[in-house]
Amino acid sequence: MAQRRQPDGRFRGPREPIIPSPRTQLARWVEAEVLRRKTLGVTTFASIAEQITKVGRGEAPPVVEFPPGLRFPPDYSISAVACWKACQRALRRSPRLGAEQMRDIDSDRLEDAILAAQKGVKNGDPGTLQALSKLITIKARLNGYLAPQKMELSGKSGGPSKSKPLMTKSSRKCSSV
Repeated sequence: MAQRRQPDGRFRGPREPIIPSPRTQLARWVEAEVLRRKTLGVTTFASIAEQITKVGRGEAPPVVEFPPGLRFPPDYSISAVACWKACQRALRRSPRLGAEQMRDIDSDRLEDAILAAQKGVKNGDPGTLQALSKLITIKARLNGYLAPQKMELSGKSGGPSKSKPLMTKSSRKCSSV
């Protein structure tokens, strides 16, 4: 079994934690900052890169708190592509909930919203009643107990549509020439 080393090359004991290098700390901060700005609604990675460059140069405040001892290189800048890559790395690193877990969380949120709307319904607010109706429909669709709807396409006179289907079963098969 090989002995483990710190990022600076020193050996470390089996119970000694890895001390991340300043470069790794900066990369992790950039990942957190990019994700936070994306969740706050900044649309493009170019604008995120511009904002992080300003933070690195001390011209703007950060959204995510700096780790202790973090220092930026002089004339720090970051590109939009680097921000995109940082975002991808951060998303891969963070744990994701499964579809069933997300459905449970969303269902709980909808139940809370339905309960909050009850007060407005009791007061006779018509806007709250419409919102409650939409919330119940969304919850039913989310949990799968809303009956499927049958849809038919019709032509100009109400009869069957005369357009050709986009793809039939026979056109899906590959034919050799």
